[in-house]
Amino acid sequence: MLLAALAFVLLATALVLAGWSLLGRAPLHLAFQAGAALLLVLMTALDLAAIPWSRASLAWTLLPFVVGGVWRGWRGWRGWRQRVSLGGWGTGVALLAVLVFAFVAFRLWSTNPDFLYHWGIKGERFYLAGGLDTDYLTRPWNHHAHPGYPHLLPMLFAATAIAQGGWYEPWLLLWSPLALALAILPCRAALACAPSGRKLLPGSAMVLVVGATALFSIAHSLAGGPDLFLTLALLTAAPVLTRRSPQPGSMDGHRDGLTVAVAAAFAAGSKTEGVVLAGLLLLAFGIRSRPSLGSWKPWRRWAVLALPVVVVTGPWLFQGWRLGLLEEPNRGPFQWAHAAVILPELGRALLDPHWHGIAVVAVASLPLLLIQGRTRWLAAVAGTLLLFYVGTYFTARVGADFWVRSSFPRILVHGVPALLLGWGILAVQVLAGDAAFPSPLDEVEESDFPSPLEAAEDSAFPSPLDSPEASPLPSEGPPADLPP
Repeated sequence: MLLAALAFVLLATALVLAGWSLLGRAPLHLAFQAGAALLLVLMTALDLAAIPWSRASLAWTLLPFVVGGVWRGWRGWRGWRQRVSLGGWGTGVALLAVLVFAFVAFRLWSTNPDFLYHWGIKGERFYLAGGLDTDYLTRPWNHHAHPGYPHLLPMLFAATAIAQGGWYEPWLLLWSPLALALAILPCRAALACAPSGRKLLPGSAMVLVVGATALFSIAHSLAGGPDLFLTLALLTAAPVLTRRSPQPGSMDGHRDGLTVAVAAAFAAGSKTEGVVLAGLLLLAFGIRSRPSLGSWKPWRRWAVLALPVVVVTGPWLFQGWRLGLLEEPNRGPFQWAHAAVILPELGRALLDPHWHGIAVVAVASLPLLLIQGRTRWLAAVAGTLLLFYVGTYFTARVGADFWVRSSFPRILVHGVPALLLGWGILAVQVLAGDAAFPSPLDEVEESDFPSPLEAAEDSAFPSPLDSPEASPLPSEGPPADLPP
């Protein structure tokens, strides 16, 4: 048990350090996502090179990135430790909710059914085969296991089992609570605009977002599935989509683009629905931030932002196309006739008792979030994602009602926490009494919720596209206006 715990902690730490090697001393949630996406790419490369996955092969493959992360993160560690606090009471209650979820998951009381016949079994097959088990994936009776889905989570399970020297399910399920715990950081960043000394409202918003998600995750058994990975990806982009536009050509503009690109790549590697989320994040950021990226040409901006997504999804798509794994047997043409059975089931899903009415309130308030300048783009991404899910139900060949009933309450967790965060941001904006409250990436003195992107004066978290002459500090130009 002790060795399994140590192996889990070491692997999670290695992923963060690998993320730092790519991004510099980025926030923990962003570094983890970059490291997980890198692990997916490296394990895919090992499989393509016919090198079996083992402790030695994974260790030697990750070692250069871990060393690079230690090197890039060491210089600013002292400043980061002193300047980023654990936050106020809201963060503490949110962490407590996540710890309860982790305990329930570890006891196998909240295991996702998909872990048993989909994500978990694929991860175990990959672990036993020492690589991608294409023989298993291509068997015709395995269509229920969605063999064409991205492999980030099964590979993470396989890497954990390799590091631990065995298949220990309780530890594998902890990746889901860990993702929710990391989601606290971008929530704090988005709520960092609270006036000094006003702790109740931002703390309450934090508890609502994370606590409601943890409660639903326990009741609806999300441990062991990738759904909270998509929740983390969208919440990671929330501070970027809800902040004021940075100055043209500033470091903030490039840093925001890198944040969205990493979140998009992590989402795309986690689940097929994550590919849609990745496209929406890139599209929303590209449209919203056109004036803030200086002299970048449009084609160059889109190509650079999409590059991590292409690197993560390219090998998976090629393999799925070559082996015929991307076809879904229950998908067909769009059929409006399904509305008679789909719409009532959608209403029942929104009123699912595991959501305690939160989902229906969040979705019903979507139009109000769309007309507010601060939350418009976050609400647009979350709302469009949920609308896409609804559209896919109309392509079912058979059992559209069962499909909605069995999946929609669960996938609401991809967007509902972001909508709840949007309401928290609006409430804090009213509390601040000023529409142009500080950006989550700016320094807020004595704030109860300092941004996790704050760093020491010698902060490293530059974009790889920055020129050597670029200053590591944010632009000192006059504050930009809010987006219309």
